[in-house]
Amino acid sequence: MSGILCCCFTIPAGAQEDHFGMKHLSFRPIENAQTLKDEKTPAEVPHLMPDSPSDFSELRSQGLVLIQNIVDPLRVQLQDGRIVQLAGIDIPDNDPARPGPLASQTFDELKKLLVNKQATLYQTKNESAGRRNRMGHYLGHLETHEGEFWVQGFLIKNGLARIQPGQDNTEMATSMLTLENEAIKHKRGLWAADKFSVLTPDTAEGAMNSWAIVEGKITKTGMSNNVTFLNFGEDWRKDFTIGLEGEVRRQMAKRGLDTMALVGKNVRVRGWVESYNGPYIKLSNALWLEILPDAAPQGNLAADKK
Repeated sequence: MSGILCCCFTIPAGAQEDHFGMKHLSFRPIENAQTLKDEKTPAEVPHLMPDSPSDFSELRSQGLVLIQNIVDPLRVQLQDGRIVQLAGIDIPDNDPARPGPLASQTFDELKKLLVNKQATLYQTKNESAGRRNRMGHYLGHLETHEGEFWVQGFLIKNGLARIQPGQDNTEMATSMLTLENEAIKHKRGLWAADKFSVLTPDTAEGAMNSWAIVEGKITKTGMSNNVTFLNFGEDWRKDFTIGLEGEVRRQMAKRGLDTMALVGKNVRVRGWVESYNGPYIKLSNALWLEILPDAAPQGNLAADKK
């Protein structure tokens, strides 16, 4: 997957219009904890903060901003009218027309934590790509100056959001992976719900045309048309496969990894699942393929689950 995915939707008649003339949705409140329980999403947020201070040296500071409003669980509005989208993350039930309990909960948390607060906006150092999305909204990371916490880090650590990077926004990947793997291990937030859980090669087909995390053991490798294929079954025509093109292989080589020598390795991959001789992830960046321990602890390797 490359670039930033955008979705278009019709603003319902009940949408609100702020004084900037921008219409946005009013997120429905969560009526009670039972709603979350029924959908297997925890009702309480533990408010665990990432280790402070976070290292933003990969990014460029754009200075202090004042957050005036929360547009939705992934976007905030600044005092000067600019919209900032939180880069590198996604909320799986964030349906603009009818947000799910996780999206509603995240929206409420951001309102409590960010409205009328100052923050530092960090963006990619690349001035030609990755600073705005197709709608003209600014892409960036936010660090508050009351409590000094990294907003994306807070959401990921508490299981309120998951990693979903754009092609041009891979900064902070190491920190985000550490926080997300911790949230997965402790089944925080979305990771406690079966429908959002880490998949196996056998269940990856259920995530077709969506972002997913898949864990399993590589059984074969091969190359065709300058693409390296990592296979997870005996029949490459229908089993789960990861494809690595030239640039990703070069990134792997810089990490000291020979992609053709990964047979038998347990891995965790993040990416967009599409149909290509079975479920298939075209790896967008070497960062999103993790080599797991050969003897993973029970419950850590999804492929071991029956």
